Amino acid sequence: MESRKGETLIAIFVAILVVSNVLSAKLITIGPIIVPGGIVCYAITFLISDVINERYGKEYATRAMKIGLVAQLICSALIALTVALPGADNSLTSAFNAVMGTTPWFVIASLVSFVFAQTADIAIFHGIRKWLTSKGRKCKWVWNNLSTIASQIIDTGIYVTIAFGIGQGYFFSADMRWLLLQMAVSQIIVKVVLAIADTPLFYALTRR
Repeated sequence: MESRKGETLIAIFVAILVVSNVLSAKLITIGPIIVPGGIVCYAITFLISDVINERYGKEYATRAMKIGLVAQLICSALIALTVALPGADNSLTSAFNAVMGTTPWFVIASLVSFVFAQTADIAIFHGIRKWLTSKGRKCKWVWNNLSTIASQIIDTGIYVTIAFGIGQGYFFSADMRWLLLQMAVSQIIVKVVLAIADTPLFYALTRR
C-alpha cells in the first residue's frame, strides 16, 4: 500500500513538472513582478519532492528526479517533432508553433536547472534533516523550507542565465541586463513566498 502511494506521488510529480514547462511559455507581469506562467506548478514539484524525501528517503527522491528528467526529454522531443511536421491550417499552425516551439536554449535551460536544483534540494534536505534529528530536533519546517528556498534560487539563477542571459542575449545588451535581474529577483521572491506558504501542506502530507 505504501509503495503504491510512493508511485502515485512520483506520477503526480512528473505530470505537474511537464505541465509547468508548457505553462512557462507565457510570462506573467504583475506590477514590477515578472514570472513564468508555470511558476506555481513548478513550486508544487518541490513540495512533492520534499514529501517523497521525507516519507521514502533520498534514493526514492533521486529516482523521482531521474524519471522527471526522462519525461521532460521525451516531451521535448515529441513537441519538437510535432512543431516540425506540416500543418493543415496555417493560422493554427503558426499559433501552435509560437507557443510550443520553444528554442533549444529554453529546453537546455529547463533541463540543466531542473537537475541541479533537484539534486541540491535532495542533498540539502537530508543534510539538514540528519543534523537536526541527531540533536533530537524534529523541525520539519526547517529542512523543508531551507532546502526548497536554496534549490529554487539555484534553479532560477541557472534558468534565467541560460535561457535569457545567453539564449536571448540579455547579457550582451546594457538595456536588457536590468530586465534580466528584475526577472531573476521577481521569480526568487515569488518562489520563496510559495515555499513558505506550502509548509502546512508538507506537514499534512508527511503526517504518519
